Amino acid sequence: MAERARPHYDQVLVGDIETDALTGLQGSRFDVIVCADVLGHLKRPTRTLGQLKEFLSDKGVFLISVANVAFISMRLSLLMGQFNYQKPGGILDDDHLRHFTLRGLKDTLSEAGLETVSVRGYNLVRRRYFFLKALGWLFPALFCIQFLAVARRRLNGGTGGTL
Repeated sequence: MAERARPHYDQVLVGDIETDALTGLQGSRFDVIVCADVLGHLKRPTRTLGQLKEFLSDKGVFLISVANVAFISMRLSLLMGQFNYQKPGGILDDDHLRHFTLRGLKDTLSEAGLETVSVRGYNLVRRRYFFLKALGWLFPALFCIQFLAVARRRLNGGTGGTL
């Protein structure tokens, strides 16, 4: 994929973000750093976010998505004694090293020295099940399959955030 992307970008780095990929970014500043379904696959997401935040511009933000391990289907599975990893993708993707709840995501961001600007739940409920979509807005920790967060460097010790 990197080779296919290379002609379209000024720079393409390939490597393990937790060990060596950041060395090629020294001196760079970004307005947006996207961590789409990345944090759950890292050994130390807090440390990695802390390192990445040094590359944010003064007004830069992170756009982050993580699977919600407290989604209702997960809770029901646990109630039935099930915790089965899946291939590929999903909340229990067999490559996940970390699992996040709403509180866990907010804590991870805070521990990384980030302020949560906003968090919202996301689900894939079809229109005909509108009441479930509405429940997703009312009870995101229960009815949302993913959390979508915006975070920035912590300013004046604020906690920020919605949801």
